[in-house]
Amino acid sequence: MAAVATLNVRLPEDLKERGMQVLEREGVSASELIRDLFRELGETQQLPDFARVRACDRGEAEAKRAALREFVCLGRSFEGNDAFDDTRNAYREHLLRKHRPGVRV
Repeated sequence: MAAVATLNVRLPEDLKERGMQVLEREGVSASELIRDLFRELGETQQLPDFARVRACDRGEAEAKRAALREFVCLGRSFEGNDAFDDTRNAYREHLLRKHRPGVRV
């Protein structure tokens, strides 16, 4: 028999309760569902559609952050003007703080 691994997952209690209600109603254990998920991942070598959408959303957010960083750097043609540099740097820092992953100001 192959070695057995254990998977511990942290999730909000209400989410667990709602999910367990569905599993109980369908007669499936959480372990069975997770095994099926990992089996599918192994066979297809792809994320399921619901997870792929989230990955795309993260990719789009990173693309927006990269575009903002590039935009902020466009002002470098005015370098040497101290007032402009101070304003640009302050705005650049503001945008970087505002658009870093997981943070909304």
